[in-house]
Amino acid sequence: GETSITTIGENTEITINGVLDTNIDTSSLTETEKEEAKEVVENSIQNTLENKGFIPENDESITVTVTDIDEQGQVEYEVDLTINPVTETLEDISSAFVEELDSTLSNPDTLESISNEIQEESAVSSDPNVVEELSNADVSDSSLGETSITTTGESTEVTASGVLYTNIDTSSLTETEKEEAKEVVENSIQNTLENKGFIPENDESITVTVTDIDEQGQVEYEVDLTISPKTGTLRPAETTTLEAISDALVSQIDSTLSNPSILEEMGNEIKTEWADSSVAEELSSIDIVDFVQGETSVTATGTATGAGPCNLCNAGEIGLEKEILFNGAQTSCPEVYRFLATQSEAGSDSCIAGKKALRTECCMRKCDLCSGGGIPDWYSMVNVNGNSMTCLELDAIVADSEIQNGSDQCSQLLEIAAPACCYEPPSKPCNMCQNDSEYNDVMTSVLVEYGGTTATCGQIFNTLFSREEHDSETCALIKQDLSSQCCYNKCSLCGALQTNAALSVMHDETQLGCSEFDSYIFASNLVEEGSNECQAFQDEHRENCCYDISCSLCAKGNELYTTKETSVVQYSGSEVACAEVANFLYQQEMSQGNACLAAQENIFSDCCFQQCELCEAGASINWAAATTFNGQSQSCTDVYWILVSESVEAGTPTCSGLSQVSQDCCYQIPSQQCTLCKDGNGVTYNTRWNKDVTVNGITKSCGDFNTLLATQEDDSQTCSMAKDEIFDDCCFAGSDTLVAIGNQASTDSDAPCSLCQPGQIGVSGDIFFNNNPTTCEEVYNFLINSFQESSTTCKSAQVNLSEDCCRERDKLSPSDVPAFGGDTIAVSDGESTAGQGSITAEKPADAGKVTPPTDFEFDTWTRLNGSRGSSSFARLCSAIIGVFTIGLFFWS
Repeated sequence: GETSITTIGENTEITINGVLDTNIDTSSLTETEKEEAKEVVENSIQNTLENKGFIPENDESITVTVTDIDEQGQVEYEVDLTINPVTETLEDISSAFVEELDSTLSNPDTLESISNEIQEESAVSSDPNVVEELSNADVSDSSLGETSITTTGESTEVTASGVLYTNIDTSSLTETEKEEAKEVVENSIQNTLENKGFIPENDESITVTVTDIDEQGQVEYEVDLTISPKTGTLRPAETTTLEAISDALVSQIDSTLSNPSILEEMGNEIKTEWADSSVAEELSSIDIVDFVQGETSVTATGTATGAGPCNLCNAGEIGLEKEILFNGAQTSCPEVYRFLATQSEAGSDSCIAGKKALRTECCMRKCDLCSGGGIPDWYSMVNVNGNSMTCLELDAIVADSEIQNGSDQCSQLLEIAAPACCYEPPSKPCNMCQNDSEYNDVMTSVLVEYGGTTATCGQIFNTLFSREEHDSETCALIKQDLSSQCCYNKCSLCGALQTNAALSVMHDETQLGCSEFDSYIFASNLVEEGSNECQAFQDEHRENCCYDISCSLCAKGNELYTTKETSVVQYSGSEVACAEVANFLYQQEMSQGNACLAAQENIFSDCCFQQCELCEAGASINWAAATTFNGQSQSCTDVYWILVSESVEAGTPTCSGLSQVSQDCCYQIPSQQCTLCKDGNGVTYNTRWNKDVTVNGITKSCGDFNTLLATQEDDSQTCSMAKDEIFDDCCFAGSDTLVAIGNQASTDSDAPCSLCQPGQIGVSGDIFFNNNPTTCEEVYNFLINSFQESSTTCKSAQVNLSEDCCRERDKLSPSDVPAFGGDTIAVSDGESTAGQGSITAEKPADAGKVTPPTDFEFDTWTRLNGSRGSSSFARLCSAIIGVFTIGLFFWS
């Protein structure tokens, strides 16, 4: 039956109610005999569950209580589990976490999303080798490995390891490029898991780390979940760990007690228990025939819901160690933090009052080393007052010393530390080993002396790549001075051909993968291209390890250009369209064949072009913004597709004249994006994406405003003003359905369920209900005849279907056809009902019959809006564009 969860102090009690169907007849028993019978059945259930392993032997945390045996033989019982979350839920959390991760990553749609994410993430890489290798990345399968649980202090870390099987070949990448590829894949997995809902947005308790990508394309990764045992919530917005435990218990009880052999064994146990009792004769032929599993509902008592715990300090502030007066008592700021965090919710009256009274006393915005701009390099060395330390160590000293942002001491510190600790990442990094379009490899372990210090070439390479622009004087100077000492043209086994990474060959009596020559042997031994040693390797293994691919007419170096499909060129003595030439070469020729190389040499400029880009490298398109193009006001999305469909080339007057359009449509991704539905405490709420709101006279949907605000910094005035204006309209905690159900009025009665609220008019409309097409009228009749006003099904139907089926009296449009409710209702045969009765109007001949759902999931109600056919296509297009826009926005 029902399941309840009750929390008292640190302990939680889960109570599961159930019924056993038996042939016990208690009608002839006295109350004393009935109590003895209940005790016997109780012991029998307990013993059977222990024998079957459901209850560990002598485990007093799980108890069985028989509450009643009625005259029809139905035994009502409770199974109680007492949990101390600090010590007993970690394994359950781990199991639920791993199970959900495995379910998510075994979905082909998720694997495809990760593949796309890798391709999109790699597109912005500054390293062409990484771009080339990951541009066609394909994730084909996933498997999970071992799971470990580590507890340190009050926090616990669950680490799930796994492998993604891909076609990524890292054999030709340097160590630096391989690290960048790992980072791209890591971000792609993290983003996909966020988009799929496995990781809540901006939740730092779940992180993804790629530990290796081997030469067979196997991506080894770890997903880490950090848990605070007192609150231990795996998925804040959906299922709590206690609910997960509850579900697991219900499932296990169902599995155990549905087994006929166990029911038989329980019957035998009862007979044995009763052999010497006063009711032995009555129950000597006991037979348990069935186990009934009813509905399950979860009721949490004493647990926080909604906005989350109250945080005394705002985001970006640190707490101070101070003694203060609070509610007339001497205490400290840390004690107040703990009190508010455990006893108040964010946004509650007590939280607001506590923050208003004590935030200025207990909180301070710490001096930020990089407040003047730039990204912190925590492991860079800085010298302060004669003491050398890392920037991370200096930041800790600043926090311990409580140096406040904006103070004179902070300003003096920034003058010394900011140049060493903060840097702006280059838009196009300096590659010490790049000359024109040629990329050489760095000899990472070679030591060189430069500028009075000794460092490895790898250290110098990484510093330049993260700090210097490619066209800076420093980059040019160090290239000139050190490239000959640090860079070399590494031997390539296959050259312009492709390496068969799946193949192994024998070399010096050792089995080696073909990709190991480039990635390990040549790199570790600094084997140069053109050397006798390199030539020997190529002669021995190129035939077995290397293969060619189809010819791509518009490929040059590591870049792919766009084909001028309709342009005509002379090819093999005839005039042929470029599209036909490209298709012929792809099907008939290989990339290193003479015909392919000759075509690329002779007709590349006639058949291939570089597409005009709306935004320069490093910038993203604001798809929801508007601009003026060709004298017309158009969305940036429309302008983008015009440039693509009309094959506008880079460098043409049209492309060069896009400066104003680019200003309107392009933006640099903020370091901290403004999120409409995130409050000052960092708590993220759900968004009513399709609701229209107005800001400064401009009306858009909450989703559109969220997209526009994402181009702004989180601490910008624009972000703050917009949140002040529309946060309450656009943002809410929990789903609309659950909010409606949770807030249902205490005046709800047992009246029949009415789809529309009192005073509203029901209109004709085609909808999907329980995955079947039907009408608003049919669902109205079904609900009013089958459910009560107070039922969950009624409440969720009202929330999900009222937009299409119900109208306020004064808001009926000409296309709306009143069908039920209000003046359209007639009560049949004078019968009186507490709610509105079934409609008596004749139904359309093709109206589908309502099929009662087997489980009332809110997603089974899909609105068609058939009665407003003129707007259906427009809404469909809007939905498609909306999904496309959101997808591209999240990619950008």
